[in-house]
Amino acid sequence: SRILSKVPGYSYSQRHFAALINLSRDSMFADMLKDSGFIADDIPADELRRWGRLVNVSTGRGDPLFIGNLINESKIAGAPIFWAPRLVLSRLQFPFELLSSSPVVRKEAARQLVAFVGINSTILAMGKEAGIWDVEMDPRSADFGQVKIGNNRIDPWAGFRPIVNLFARLGTGELKS
Repeated sequence: SRILSKVPGYSYSQRHFAALINLSRDSMFADMLKDSGFIADDIPADELRRWGRLVNVSTGRGDPLFIGNLINESKIAGAPIFWAPRLVLSRLQFPFELLSSSPVVRKEAARQLVAFVGINSTILAMGKEAGIWDVEMDPRSADFGQVKIGNNRIDPWAGFRPIVNLFARLGTGELKS
C-alpha cells in the first residue's frame, strides 16, 4: 500500500469506488424499503439488521463472524491465501439469505439470484449461438460457465462459479477435465 499511495490518481480511484459501492448499497436498501410497505420509523431493529446483512452480502461485504475473524484479519490465513476474503465469504453466505426469517430479505435475495443467473445465462447462450465464444455447460468441468475465446477464459460469475463447481463435483463424486 505504500507503493500504491505514490501512484498518481490511486487514492482518488479508491475514494470513487467506495462512493460508488456505498451509493449502490444505499439504493438497494431504499428499494427494499419502498417495496416492503413499511414506514421507515416502524421497522423493528432485528428486521433492519437482516436487511443490512443482505445488502452487505449481496454487494461483496461478507460478515466475518460467519466463520470467525480468522480469514478476514489473519495475516497468515487471510489475505495471503484468499484474494478478497470478505468477497469470498459473501459468495458463501448469499445462498443462506434465501432462508432468512424476513420475507422481504427472502424475496429480494431470490430476485437478485434469478436476475443474476438469468442475465449471465442469456449472455453466455447468445454468444455461443452467435459463434463468438464457446461455453462449457457441465458444472463438473473446471471450465463450467466460462467464456472461452481461443486460449483465453473469462468468468462472468463474480465468484459463484467455483462454489457451484465444487458442489457439483462433491454431489456426483465425478469431475470432468
